[in-house]
Amino acid sequence: MRQKILIAFIVGVFSCFNESIFADPVLRTPKYRDVYENQDGTLNWYVIDTLRIGNPILIQNNYYHRFLVTDSIDVDNIKEKDLYKLPGLFLVEEDIFNGWDLFFMNLKEIEEIEEYIPDNGYAGILPNNVKYVNPKKSKGLIQFNYKIKPDLYIMLLMTGKAFNTITYQMVIDGPYDKPVAFPDEDAYYRVLVPVWNNKYRPNAKSNL
Repeated sequence: MRQKILIAFIVGVFSCFNESIFADPVLRTPKYRDVYENQDGTLNWYVIDTLRIGNPILIQNNYYHRFLVTDSIDVDNIKEKDLYKLPGLFLVEEDIFNGWDLFFMNLKEIEEIEEYIPDNGYAGILPNNVKYVNPKKSKGLIQFNYKIKPDLYIMLLMTGKAFNTITYQMVIDGPYDKPVAFPDEDAYYRVLVPVWNNKYRPNAKSNL
């Protein structure tokens, strides 16, 4: 009888262990889950797809918020609030994939984003990769180009509130000194994450 009980106990332990190994690995409870998921189950950002954009206009304001515009505009004579009226407006944020574990419950949610990054791609900051078209201009909207152009962009739909929470409220000493002045923080905006060739990657850390 003792031998049967011992065998049953060992089988039970092995079964539990086997289930835990192959179950979806759950991360620690994320501190800022409510930034990502609302109480009604809707999300504050969605990954849409990857895209390539040829010869866009890249703009930066006084607070280093960056925008990409596919429309033909006069950068020197357009106001920032009027950018949001353009059908071809995107926000650009290089470092938004840093710290996803603050929001996600399990590895599957992270992998659903990571799968958009090619094996030879790097989604993160490239230091000293900006060249200003008019470097003497110090106020207002400033046009710039990337010295090394991204291979592609990952496009997200993200609420203005979530974007400002991640890039302004949650980040100490930057990257922004002021939140983006969205016309409606509860609306969704198109956000582009540049993906560079991995050979330009500044270090060997993970993308996420």
